[in-house]
Amino acid sequence: MSGPGHIGRYIKDNGYARYVRENSKVFFDHVFRRSPPCVCALSSGFLIAEVEAKTVELNRVSVKKVGYSVLLLPHADPDQCATIVVTRQVRRGLNLRPEIERPKFLERLPVYRSLADQVTVFQGRPEGAAHSIFAQLNKAKNL
Repeated sequence: MSGPGHIGRYIKDNGYARYVRENSKVFFDHVFRRSPPCVCALSSGFLIAEVEAKTVELNRVSVKKVGYSVLLLPHADPDQCATIVVTRQVRRGLNLRPEIERPKFLERLPVYRSLADQVTVFQGRPEGAAHSIFAQLNKAKNL
């Protein structure tokens, strides 16, 4: 499945509000064209954005209705987590500034947690994260 391309270029050319709408469209196209189970990696702005409130609310309701959400964090401590996440964001070359992104992340973190069915803390390769998520899912399922 292909999408709109490089996120930074897309936002620069089309604006963040349109990115939020397009991101939502890609999600719905993906989810409803697949048979369960399917996995969707959602961007941070998919469930929280300062624009497109109706789109974001539809996203939230839909994720709860059709799926099980996992919040993957690189550290349990919010300050350490913010440092890791913001450092990654800034390195992506999207002209993001740590003094703006850090408070935004820390403000959003409790909301991300409240929306998640499961929180998994892991730092490492994607395969290890998938294993950790799966192990936590199995443990919860067997309780």
